[in-house]
Amino acid sequence: MIKNIIFDLSEVIISGYHGIEHLIEQKYNIPAQEFKNRKRETVTIFFQLMRGNLTEEEYWKKFLEGTNWEVTVENLKSTIREYMNQPIEGTMEI
Repeated sequence: MIKNIIFDLSEVIISGYHGIEHLIEQKYNIPAQEFKNRKRETVTIFFQLMRGNLTEEEYWKKFLEGTNWEVTVENLKSTIREYMNQPIEGTMEI
């Protein structure tokens, strides 16, 4: 008997967090590589978010700490949602 089905939407059906840096660069003039580096530096807090130990709000606040970027938590959350509405090419046909 099947008890659980785990399905991964991010990077399978819809765009996820990976690759977002190019949209961030366009919208907020934050260099893509700089944003990518920050994602790498804060990977432990990202894992806390994914495990449910941080709220999304807490994650983005911690992510922005120490940067001089002129972007708000709300702007980042909105941009992520916008990006996640993009389907992964070819997946729906499968």
